[in-house]
Amino acid sequence: MSILGELTTPSRFTGDWLGYAGNQGTHALIGILSIGVMCAFSFLTTGDLPHKENMFLGVFVVYAVKELFGDGWHGFDTVEDIQYLVGYGAGGTLLTFSQAGDFSSEIEFNETKFFIVFLVFCAHLSIGIFTRIREAKNARSD
Repeated sequence: MSILGELTTPSRFTGDWLGYAGNQGTHALIGILSIGVMCAFSFLTTGDLPHKENMFLGVFVVYAVKELFGDGWHGFDTVEDIQYLVGYGAGGTLLTFSQAGDFSSEIEFNETKFFIVFLVFCAHLSIGIFTRIREAKNARSD
């Protein structure tokens, strides 16, 4: 199966910690790249960056529609995929970077906000990984 096929096939990755970590890491990366593409397109066409709220809402709506209508509702898996792509990827990027001023190409980075987002991301990912390791151990002992 292709990478895109793997990414768009709903799965909880039961007992597969590496598949889970790769899948959720890729979701976060797609969120980051989505913001980067929107910023680049906006700056090249208008000379300014779009408002953060508009970018966040745009990524959320597009991805939620894709998840709910394209893949269908899969309970917590759907919520978690949206959290990684929209929350950590797009939202974390928007939270940690700011435009220095109107019509400025300078970007400011907030290390404190980055470390908070990164810590929450790592904690969430670790819980998911340890859950899948436990599932794999339980499946082997049965």
